[in-house]
Amino acid sequence: VTDLVVHFSASSANTRPLHDVPISAAQRDYSATVGEEAPMPDMSTPIAESNFNKGFRGATVTLWQTRDEDSAAITDLALANSSQVSMMMDMGFHKLDANLFEQSGRGELYLMFKKGSGQPLMDVSTTHDESHGYTAIRGESHGHEVVIYVMYSDDKSTLRRSLTWTPCTGDDSEIVLCAAAAATGTELSSTMMCMLLDPAPKMPPEFTAIADPEDAPERGWAF
Repeated sequence: VTDLVVHFSASSANTRPLHDVPISAAQRDYSATVGEEAPMPDMSTPIAESNFNKGFRGATVTLWQTRDEDSAAITDLALANSSQVSMMMDMGFHKLDANLFEQSGRGELYLMFKKGSGQPLMDVSTTHDESHGYTAIRGESHGHEVVIYVMYSDDKSTLRRSLTWTPCTGDDSEIVLCAAAAATGTELSSTMMCMLLDPAPKMPPEFTAIADPEDAPERGWAF
């Protein structure tokens, strides 16, 4: 899974009667036709039963997941309410800026995600559970809880590469080397890693006499 999208729409449960255009209980337009979903990329699919506002008169919520072979995968997913977002961002998470409790009067709850931190995310579900090999992630706002189930890849294979570098003769100044792995022809790459190298200057050769100069015959020196 490379991307998640939260889509808001209106339905017959949260529209004002006698109006042609659906309007939510909070007076906000969502879509031109009741129940109509916004067009999504071909690689996106809706997640079943992802309307976290069902029964609470908020916007109709649909969670979509995208699988794109040319994009980096999500590697960690979490839920955070408004008081937790800052802490999660300090931990390296990015915020999906769409409240899962939109206009339901139950506060704010957001999806937070990372990329490049571990095993890739394979699937997101609201109907599968731990018995199907999924892991539950939970979030809560104003006493209302959301549970989402995620499955990560269990592929433990590792691709290793080595880098050899030799400084130029006489170059003993500090140097920073940075490297990242990238898949040719795609936008996939690893996190860039950098290191500071301080080459030691090459020492001059040492000469040691193995004979007394006065007793040594001609060319009797060894080095």
